[in-house]
Amino acid sequence: MSSAQNYSNYAARQFASGRVHPDTIESLAVQLPLLKNDIEQLIAQHAPSHHDAEHIAGVALRIARSHLMMALIEYDLTHAPTSETLKVVTQTISRFADAAVMHAMAVARASLIENHGEPLREDGSPMPLWVMGMGKLAGSELNVSSDIDLIFVFEHEGETTGRRKLSHGEFFDKLGRKIIKLLDDVTEFGFVFRVDMRLRPHGSSGPLCVSLAMLEKYFLGQARTWERFAWLKSRLINPSQASDSLEQLITPFVFRRYLDYDAIDALRDVHQKIRTKADAKQGHDIKVGTGGIREIEFIVQLFQIIKGARQPSLQQKATLAVLPELGHLSLLTAEKVAELSTHYTFLRHLEHRIQYFEDAQTQTLPTQAEVQEKLAHAMQLPNFAALSEHLHQLKSSVAEQFNQLFEPVSDTALAHSSEPQNDDDAAVLAAFDTPNTLQEFLARLSTDSRITQLPERSQMRYRQLVMHTLQILSAQQPSPIPVEYAMRVFNFLDAIAKRSSYLALLVEYPKALEYLITLFIRSRWAGDYLTVHPILLDELLSPATLHTPPDWTQVSSQLHDLLLNATGDVERQMDILRETHHAQIFRLLAQELDDIWTVEQLADHLSDLTDLLLKQALHFCWQAFAKRHQDTPNFAIIAYGKLGGKEMGYASDLDLVFLYDDEAQDAADIYSRFAQRLNNWLTAPTAAGVLFETDYRLRPNGASGLLVTSLKMFKQYQAESAWFWEHLAITRARFCVGFEPIGDWFESERRAILTQPRERDTVISEILAMKQKIKDGHPNPTELFDVKYDIGGMVDIEFCVQALVLLNSQNHPELIENKGNIALLGRAAEAGLINTQTAEAAANAYRHYRAIQHASRLQNINATRVQPDQEKTHIDAVKQLMNEVLKQ
Repeated sequence: MSSAQNYSNYAARQFASGRVHPDTIESLAVQLPLLKNDIEQLIAQHAPSHHDAEHIAGVALRIARSHLMMALIEYDLTHAPTSETLKVVTQTISRFADAAVMHAMAVARASLIENHGEPLREDGSPMPLWVMGMGKLAGSELNVSSDIDLIFVFEHEGETTGRRKLSHGEFFDKLGRKIIKLLDDVTEFGFVFRVDMRLRPHGSSGPLCVSLAMLEKYFLGQARTWERFAWLKSRLINPSQASDSLEQLITPFVFRRYLDYDAIDALRDVHQKIRTKADAKQGHDIKVGTGGIREIEFIVQLFQIIKGARQPSLQQKATLAVLPELGHLSLLTAEKVAELSTHYTFLRHLEHRIQYFEDAQTQTLPTQAEVQEKLAHAMQLPNFAALSEHLHQLKSSVAEQFNQLFEPVSDTALAHSSEPQNDDDAAVLAAFDTPNTLQEFLARLSTDSRITQLPERSQMRYRQLVMHTLQILSAQQPSPIPVEYAMRVFNFLDAIAKRSSYLALLVEYPKALEYLITLFIRSRWAGDYLTVHPILLDELLSPATLHTPPDWTQVSSQLHDLLLNATGDVERQMDILRETHHAQIFRLLAQELDDIWTVEQLADHLSDLTDLLLKQALHFCWQAFAKRHQDTPNFAIIAYGKLGGKEMGYASDLDLVFLYDDEAQDAADIYSRFAQRLNNWLTAPTAAGVLFETDYRLRPNGASGLLVTSLKMFKQYQAESAWFWEHLAITRARFCVGFEPIGDWFESERRAILTQPRERDTVISEILAMKQKIKDGHPNPTELFDVKYDIGGMVDIEFCVQALVLLNSQNHPELIENKGNIALLGRAAEAGLINTQTAEAAANAYRHYRAIQHASRLQNINATRVQPDQEKTHIDAVKQLMNEVLKQ
């Protein structure tokens, strides 16, 4: 007796009917998983001889289904319940569903065409009926006794070509009904699949088949939020050349480009309705009960809906395929991903073994003792008590994770927390330095049109966030608390108030609000940055990721994949570059404010980030460039200034020069146009903001020169026409990204320029003149010391380093390397060009000045001026450096 026959009443009945033989089933079981062609052959093999094609199809599909079910039961019961065996079962039954639907449609369509003619597309080709497989069918993860959820879509209205014409809608309605009948009707041979069409637009009250126009209208104006979760699990079973238009409707409906935390409410509501039904049932349901299959699927779907538009790897359909991606994107820990994957696999195998008993669509644990023991042994556990204990632990773990994501914020609590009238709230206000200002602000909330015109739930959330902000500040800060701290947060809330999803995020995740407030207190620049880029709120939800040091190789790889996925959509690619830049800037900012980085380390990271963004922008801009004449451009980006010296700040401009080396006849025109296009990629404002501000004045002939220069022209210009200050600038220049042979050439040329013999007096005279010009351009009318421009400040150190490089590189090539001002001071001291103590003191001064300047910019203070007596030691150190280098 086979394992299937011994375990399953359904299998025993099939064997008893005489239509299925154990040897045939065992032979089929060892062939699993079956591919499409195998399944089509199985269907054809069981087609009876009959004059009616629909009868033939009905019998063949049902007998094929019986054989396949028996083979799956036999296979599954004789293999360990692992993710691999689960995949064999679910993919095979899903492929059979695809094949059965297509077989039924082919037969039914032929019958209709004979009577009514063909529905045609505008180009005269046959118009298909597109069949959307929904739910588990979409992810090829059907269970063995599953219904199949389908939606029928056709391209447009019209008339068929036959004498007895039908409108396209009528034709496809008849076709859909025939398909359902062929699959769903129960005959002496059983059924193929129970078909559920309730997910179509307007549900059971809507037309069976919808046109593209009807579907688009429904998505735009009538679809409910929960339907996005339904269409998330959708797959076109029969794609065609024209079906791109259907996918273009579905994708933006499901995946919104902004972070959609309002979806939590919708999914929570769906889950509550399912839970209510489950509680009303008799028995223990492992699918819709607490901690069951559906809760794992909801966890996955929540992240898919919220982040799928920005992370295409989350747009996959199968739960077990998406779970690892949640780990890769740090949305769940690796441990939690492994745990949920293991639990999901166990529950799905348990679901199948329950359904094997009677081939019934049920997920309820059996109550008969004998059946319970069979089930436990089939799950490779010693008895039902062990199964129950394991199941209890498993479901508790799933429920805990689910509740962490979906714990509801009640409307009652929401309303109460937004009322600033009680005594506790008055005590909170009293902790601020000017409580009257806050009292006036709170009083205006009920009359401010910007708030009162918001949807009611957004108003409640806004007021709740205002009161929570005051409470958090009063708990975090000693009295009196500057009201400015609160106003920074309130200004941010004003900026995001119309985007209910952002308000929902801060309400759903109170820890995110706490961290946001901390950031705003510590850095006004951070607050302004978040206000301009509120999508970065999402970063606050993963503290571990936010504080993980960057792996730029991994970031570059992920960015490349995102850009590649968006090929053909230049605007989206430009947005992806900006979104990546903003997210990484924000992470570095959070890490710096928590003292993870020194100013120098931060500058290195910001420079590395800029390099990788420029690399990806150059590559994908070229791929999208219509006039490209080869796969890879002979084009390079040379960085000067802050980027050249790897001293980038959060908002530093990019001083760039574009070079090319190409013998193509129209190379100059090609690269000129490309340089303009690339600059547009870098600087154009998009929905995601601006990537960089660029400056090309250091190119040959400055603002009047060409945007891109050939190597020959660059070399000639540097030798014959370059000003002294241009050679000074090249001390802080480097090959950034692009065609590496150009980079090698540039470094060689740079060395040649820097090692040219120069008259000491001429160099010093030129530098002193430039120093004076800069000082005149930045007058300081105060008695304070300007750490950048005043004598003894940063500019003086930078000029001294450049003078050391220009005057000594010929005899000391170690000074040629672009290692930054602090490192070059050390090398100059090692070479005996300046006193060691002078170098160390000047390096400390430069490091200190940069820290002051950086701290000021974090508070949006541009001019950095301090009391001179506080900086006397550093000023004297710089003056000593100037005396030794410039004789001043």
